[in-house]
Amino acid sequence: MAVIEREESDGPPVAVRTCGVAAAELESLRWDESYALVTRLLAKTARVAADGRRLAVALGDVIGGLGTSGSRPVLVGLRRALHTGRLPAGREWGPEAGAALPYGLRGEVEEWVRRAHECAGLRARLPEVVARESLEKEERLRAAAADPAFRRGLALAGGELAVDLETWLADPARRPKQQKLLRLAKYLVRAAVKTSPYSTFTSTGRAVWGGGERHVERVVPVLELDGIQTFSDDRVRVNPSVTVAGGMAEFIGPPPGEALVSIGVTEAVAACLRVAEGGEWVPRGRFAEALGAEPAAVTKFLDKLLTVGLLEARPDDAPPPDLLAGIRRTERATDPSTFRQELGRLIATAHACRAACADMAKNVAPAGRAIRGDGDGGAGGDGGVGRAVVHEVAVCVEPVARLDLARWRDGLADLDVVRRWLAVFDAKHPMRLAVAAYLTTRYGPDPAVPFLTLHRHIQRELAGTGPAGRELRAFLGSSAAWTQPLAASTLPRIRELERLRAEARSLALDAEDPDGTCRVTPGQLAAQLESWPSWIAIPASSACYVQAVADALVLNVVHGGHGRALRRLDHLVERAGGHPEPPRLQDPDGAVYAEFSGDLGSTLNARPPSTRYEIDYPHSPGTRPPDLRLPLTDLHVTLCPDSGLPELRSKRLGRRVVPLHLGLAAEFRLPPAARFIERVFGPGYLLHPSSPPLVRMGRVPSEVTRYPRVEAGRVVVQRRRWLAPAAALPVRAKGEGDAAYLTRLIAWADEYGVPHRSFVRAWPEQTGQAGQDKARKPLFLDLANLFLVKNFERQIRGCAFALFEEALPDPGPERVTEYLIEVGGR
Repeated sequence: MAVIEREESDGPPVAVRTCGVAAAELESLRWDESYALVTRLLAKTARVAADGRRLAVALGDVIGGLGTSGSRPVLVGLRRALHTGRLPAGREWGPEAGAALPYGLRGEVEEWVRRAHECAGLRARLPEVVARESLEKEERLRAAAADPAFRRGLALAGGELAVDLETWLADPARRPKQQKLLRLAKYLVRAAVKTSPYSTFTSTGRAVWGGGERHVERVVPVLELDGIQTFSDDRVRVNPSVTVAGGMAEFIGPPPGEALVSIGVTEAVAACLRVAEGGEWVPRGRFAEALGAEPAAVTKFLDKLLTVGLLEARPDDAPPPDLLAGIRRTERATDPSTFRQELGRLIATAHACRAACADMAKNVAPAGRAIRGDGDGGAGGDGGVGRAVVHEVAVCVEPVARLDLARWRDGLADLDVVRRWLAVFDAKHPMRLAVAAYLTTRYGPDPAVPFLTLHRHIQRELAGTGPAGRELRAFLGSSAAWTQPLAASTLPRIRELERLRAEARSLALDAEDPDGTCRVTPGQLAAQLESWPSWIAIPASSACYVQAVADALVLNVVHGGHGRALRRLDHLVERAGGHPEPPRLQDPDGAVYAEFSGDLGSTLNARPPSTRYEIDYPHSPGTRPPDLRLPLTDLHVTLCPDSGLPELRSKRLGRRVVPLHLGLAAEFRLPPAARFIERVFGPGYLLHPSSPPLVRMGRVPSEVTRYPRVEAGRVVVQRRRWLAPAAALPVRAKGEGDAAYLTRLIAWADEYGVPHRSFVRAWPEQTGQAGQDKARKPLFLDLANLFLVKNFERQIRGCAFALFEEALPDPGPERVTEYLIEVGGR
């Protein structure tokens, strides 16, 4: 993403994400005739059922006056048919029954029977229509998937599926199997409705504030390898987390585990520490001079120190020439077939590079870091540790949009109020409060604890079962929920936080309109947030992901700002040949901003520098000179005298340090110590779609429950939602055909008011509170699209409950667009 440049105004920084496939393609995949037939059938069936119940009552009066007449059993059977809505059988409707009815009632029943037969005819006709349209939609899917940009993205994301698609495109008779067709449709819909920044399914680019709205784009692909790190330089440095005390050296070990390591400081270890003091990179030859030993023995000793993590090898700044050439060739390939070929060669070269590095290093430290395998999937991955992952994104070097600030100004003002009010729901608050209580209990009312000491103690508490660590495990443990009920906490402040959240929910939810929308004014929100205590930390800067609909902004996500994700886009634009000039953050009063050094093991964190200082993180070296690095050994933890919240301070600078994670990797993907720093001391994460803050829910309700839309001025804070427990979900019965299931699914949606186009998430856990993993990824569901209906069936299989969210804005017919707007200070 790239920051919006300020041409004619002083609007906030903004970036634009645009889906690579036009949403109109989704319309062409709808079973329109089948859907129209189902909705017609259901409407007619509902009227027949209602009229049948009414006529059954009238017929009951007639039966009551017949006494023991011979026609009574016939009319009783007819009444049952009318009441249940089934067609009368045998004698239930014939001359005898008709003759026993009053004239007017006989005509109504006769008309009812005719309409019931019509419904039966529609129901009987539906399977043939569905089957015929299914064949047509398979061909339409093939045509839509032939788009070159989509095929390029699928080659990276879909693996074997991309090969099957190319085969199908070359020979229509070689149709993929049904499950692969469903996967193909799922990818195509993802490319049309989901603005993911991780693939060429979405393009990202700059925009400018100015008069008159317009959107244009020229996309440039940028490809990077994640999982490849070579070390051809012979220089090493001391791990910046090393602390020496009592004859022992303690430090954070190599990733991904980051074990807390302690080794004895022998004379040889002490000599190595002296040689490399100051954080500089030192040639290996200098250690031989200091140790006064044979070169082979020195090499073996240094390799041991590298393996354990006391020393770090210097990584290369760029991939090897053969990999770099392969990246450039793959980026330049425009034809999908050529792209797949070049991609295959690139992946093969990457695997060969990995094998060569491993063989050369013989399992010593450089080998352990020769190929870094910290990615979470992608092209060429084999599912194991150490895989090389190919990331490709589509960026626009030139500005892609001009936005009229006059049209946006009021919405932006409301957005600023909303994001500050959402601070009470910051998922990190309980983590901070739990750590604050631990600091006071363990170190006294005015603690000043070295960060590494606190980190070591807390890791032990998290791994243990003692009462002192109970609250820490609840909010920071490996199985801790991202959001959870707080009322049962033993800590008064956390219970107070729960009360404040309940008051905020009441303000937002207690004024529901008849149309199912709760409306609150930004002024009401501002007044409430002014009453909150100082320990409700309101971020100085927030990145707000929104979509525009009419004159409103629909809020998707709110996390820390300060250029997060925007700096990643600057890096990509530069890779694509652009020349961004990312601004440097101005330090706040009495404090300094410090971003994590390096990429923390993921190319998704590659970016230009944004802050003056960096946290010198182990095994992730940065580029700043030593005087602008803040090693973990320089950081200690205190409590803010005003708020009582934990804060980091630099001993050397004598100032508070605000740590910033400005990469694009998810917080829960960070290394352990970085994740702890980011969660406890970093800016807030105010809104995540998998953890809606304005849903009143302790346990999953026993029936389908609707939650209202919430609007604050011109901002939609929460879309309408429907929560359905597993027992209430419409699961296909054994042997039930597509036509019958589709009819029952649409009837279920109508019964509960669930829109026919929505986004669905399914949770395997009963509480539904466990964080941000991929099980919470939304699936777009259009009940007129059987591809999506069948993917929905797979999604809800075995789940505890599903959450349906209104599609606002509804995707189509143009390309779906999302804006990242950085609100607040920089």
